[in-house]
Amino acid sequence: MLVIADGECAVPQYNEFGGVDVWTEAQAGYITRNGQSYFAEGVRVSLDDETINVIKFVGKAFVASKVTLNGDISVELLRKIIKGLL
Repeated sequence: MLVIADGECAVPQYNEFGGVDVWTEAQAGYITRNGQSYFAEGVRVSLDDETINVIKFVGKAFVASKVTLNGDISVELLRKIIKGLL
């Protein structure tokens, strides 16, 4: 919620990876092609045990950047990483 508080992002959509997907109005977000919906542009946050993955997608779901965090981190640091990748 801190990431979208400034109004720079669409409302996050929960993903099947235990996290959320966020994108700006200039990004595509989700795209439906051939009846399949997929996350094409924006930032995906996912959780895997004690690992937080923050992945930036561009174009048609190409991975542009990935940040992997282990252990405890502050919400403010996570917010800055997400906003920096957007």
